[in-house]
Amino acid sequence: IHMKILSLNLHCFKEDNRINKLNKIIQFIKENDIDVCLFQEAAQEISKPIIYGNIKEGNNSYYISSKLNYNIIFHPIKMSFDILEEGLAIISKHPITNVYHKTISTTNSFETWHKRDYLKAVINNYTFYNVHLGWDIAGECGMTQIIRLLEDVNKENSTVLLCGDFNYADNSNEINYIKEKYYSLSDIYGLNSFDNPTFHFQLDNTTQKYNQMIDFIFSNQKIFLKEFKIVFNNQDDYVSDHSGLFAIID
Repeated sequence: IHMKILSLNLHCFKEDNRINKLNKIIQFIKENDIDVCLFQEAAQEISKPIIYGNIKEGNNSYYISSKLNYNIIFHPIKMSFDILEEGLAIISKHPITNVYHKTISTTNSFETWHKRDYLKAVINNYTFYNVHLGWDIAGECGMTQIIRLLEDVNKENSTVLLCGDFNYADNSNEINYIKEKYYSLSDIYGLNSFDNPTFHFQLDNTTQKYNQMIDFIFSNQKIFLKEFKIVFNNQDDYVSDHSGLFAIID
């Protein structure tokens, strides 16, 4: 099934001109007729009233989905900056089924920003995993999170698309470990990660240089890609501290 996918870290509520940037994302989704969007750092203020389910007024991913009339699932994972509930969201113009989430960090405390979960759903016979991984800090181990994540991904017998902010640079031990089992769409498409960073600042977990690819889409099958590119990646075009990944799967 022909699918257009966007994966993007929304950077919580930390952006200047945040609503303008969310509108820019909405415009991009409309213009490209995107089927599924996977958002990391989807966030809402703890103090706001609930609109429905677990979604509160002002939720940045709901703002996007409501303007497009897309289906949405939101999973709050942790408290951020003492005032936000931060998590993962998937929005789609198609029905979203088989929703599941699981904690893969050592900590299970909502009050700790080190907590990490995945959010999983089935859309158009594809199984999507949305992730925002952490690194080695305060008793957490990024590789342990990856091992726990892949244990569950390995059990799937459908086509899996594993998307998100992995917080490790391409060709790191952690990303190479994933590539032993899964195909990176940027590799399939022949996109050189050194020329195509998705994060344009200094990483918290490294002393390495700026400008690295740390956002990925992996698949358990070598799928045919009509297009794969980094979007929102020019300085006057930024909508977040991350660029987005845009893929067209045939």
